[in-house]
Amino acid sequence: MLTLISGTDRPNGNTRKLAKYCEKLLQQKNIDYRFLDLSEDIAWSQPESLNSFMEHHLYGATRLWIFIPEYNGSYPGILKLLVDRSDVKRAWRHKKVGLVGVSTGRAGNLRGLDHFTGSLMHMQAFVHPNRIPISKIDTLINQDGTMIDSATERLLEEQLNDLIHF
Repeated sequence: MLTLISGTDRPNGNTRKLAKYCEKLLQQKNIDYRFLDLSEDIAWSQPESLNSFMEHHLYGATRLWIFIPEYNGSYPGILKLLVDRSDVKRAWRHKKVGLVGVSTGRAGNLRGLDHFTGSLMHMQAFVHPNRIPISKIDTLINQDGTMIDSATERLLEEQLNDLIHF
C-alpha cells in the first residue's frame, strides 16, 4: 500500500493541488493508496484517535509519496509534527519514499528536500534518488488543479513508476 502525503497545512495551497493531481495518477494505475492531507483536522493531542489515524495512513504503508512545499528554506512544521508524533519504526523505518519539492520560486524546494531526506535516512527509510524539485508551480497547474505542463506530467509519472518498482 502507498500513502500519498500532502505535506502542508494550507488547505488550498499548490502542494495540495499537485498531490490531488497525482492522486488521479494512482487511480489510473489501480494502485492501492491512502491520501494523507495534513491540512485536515488531525487529533494530534488525542492518543487513541492519533494511533488509529497513524495505523490507517502510515503504519501499513510500504511506500510513501511525499509532496513538500518550501517553508522558510526547508520543510513545513506540520510535516515535522507528523514525524514527531508517529512511532518512527512503524511509520518510517524501511519504507520506500519518493519526494517532490514544491515552490513558486526557482529552486523547487531543493533545500527542504535535502533536509527531509536527511531526516528520513536517519529514520532508516529508503529515499528514491529521483527526487523532483518543481519550481514555479503556480505556472504549471491551474487553480482547479489541472496540470498544464506536459514535462512536469511526465516527470511525476516517471517518478511514480520508479516508486512502484523500487
